[in-house]
Amino acid sequence: MKSKKHPETSLEAYHSQTPEKLRFDYQRIIKGLQILGTATAEQLADYLNCFENSTISRRMKEMEERQLIFKTGEKRLTKRGRNAFVYYLTNKQPKTDLEAQEQEKAQNSIKVPPTPLKAKETSYLSQLDMFL
Repeated sequence: MKSKKHPETSLEAYHSQTPEKLRFDYQRIIKGLQILGTATAEQLADYLNCFENSTISRRMKEMEERQLIFKTGEKRLTKRGRNAFVYYLTNKQPKTDLEAQEQEKAQNSIKVPPTPLKAKETSYLSQLDMFL
């Protein structure tokens, strides 16, 4: 696959982010994908009540480049009727009953507020530490 050159302004914006802010964004994406199972950037931004869909989209692209998330091969329509890639979390941990209930609620379009990270979720965060 051909490597895409990032515009200078995009690189400046990325480098202006603190490691703490990037880590926070990555944690939110991980938690959202653990609950939803699969999602487009738009669906994840809606679920996380994120003001900037582009922020979530950019972080997801970075996570894909680091092989923390992958595209399923499926596409879903956005609110504007365009195709969007569907992503899933790599190295998924087995779901607890609570996580299965949260996923079912999320898939039925019921907003579930994100919960604090659990101990087993730190394995994803240790992967992130290699990149921050």
